[in-house]
Amino acid sequence: MSKEVVEAYIEAINSHNVNRLIQLMDSEYCFIDTWNNSEDKETMKTGWAEYFKLFPDYHIEVRDLLYDKDIFTVFGYASGTYKNTNNHWHLPAAWKVIANDHKILHWQVYCNAKVPLDCMNKEDQNAFIYNEKNND
Repeated sequence: MSKEVVEAYIEAINSHNVNRLIQLMDSEYCFIDTWNNSEDKETMKTGWAEYFKLFPDYHIEVRDLLYDKDIFTVFGYASGTYKNTNNHWHLPAAWKVIANDHKILHWQVYCNAKVPLDCMNKEDQNAFIYNEKNND
């Protein structure tokens, strides 16, 4: 059952359904970003909504989902475009997830977050397109 919870959470992210994300978060929910900063459920109620405003097409593409009991590792890609500009990124990413039969307890992101930040800070909004293929 916990695999279904993880899949539902990813679907809620991809559909930008903040209410569903909140429903799927345990009361002890912990979000950990790529810099190892942690946030609780209350903070992430607005955190997800704000992130979706910054990257309105944010999407997680799952390539592999591995798990043992309630601990999951998700491998794939994260992508987004900064505020509907031409500043798009598509990066390899991984997530560590801990879930029980009904809720997500822990969501940890492993991704090069510098690229989306560079996207946000770029002065020429029409010049920045990043794809992992361009970075070889």
